[in-house]
Amino acid sequence: MNTNPLDKSLAQILNLKYLPWIGDNFSDTGLLIVGDSHYDDGDGWLEGNKLATRQMILNNGVHDRFPARFLNAIELLFCNRTLEQNDRAKFWQKLGYMNLVQRLMASSAERPSDKDFDQGWEVCLDIINIIRPKYCVKLGIDGIGRLGTTMKEKGWTGIAEEFRIRPSKGDPYRITISRGDYTTTMLFVHHPTGTRGFDQPYWTSIIDPPPDM
Repeated sequence: MNTNPLDKSLAQILNLKYLPWIGDNFSDTGLLIVGDSHYDDGDGWLEGNKLATRQMILNNGVHDRFPARFLNAIELLFCNRTLEQNDRAKFWQKLGYMNLVQRLMASSAERPSDKDFDQGWEVCLDIINIIRPKYCVKLGIDGIGRLGTTMKEKGWTGIAEEFRIRPSKGDPYRITISRGDYTTTMLFVHHPTGTRGFDQPYWTSIIDPPPDM
């Protein structure tokens, strides 16, 4: 199981229910991907399991043990091609991944509350402050309106830059956030499996991932 020297610090984060995945070669890219939620699949493994996110990436991304439509969609979004398993393993070892909402959703039909987003952003900012990603990509724009207040409460400042490249396809949203001597950028894009008519080539061009992804 993937462990990290930062786990002791991560474990101290209030309301953290799922430890983030941090690939062995995370420093190669410094990329943190932020998803939405875990959804209960009825097998009981997600409830109270702090390693669930890591197990999902390890079993479905680094290894090919279970179907992984969602992870495959992320790979296509960042690499603009379907990856063979060896390349999939390398991809996931080069980045970090977490879900914003810490409460387990009963199903994909359940939507997070404002409280879920508030707690999620608190956890997310604490994780960012510990692992210090160079770049963050948030999959989906739900909850973006709750970020500003949480940033102020936790001592972060931010500069937002709104894009108007192809309004018919959705407007990407980029925020540069800072705390002390640390600065990173968070880019919000449409969710690759949760957005009807998702235009993968367009959003890949917006992300502009490094060529070694």
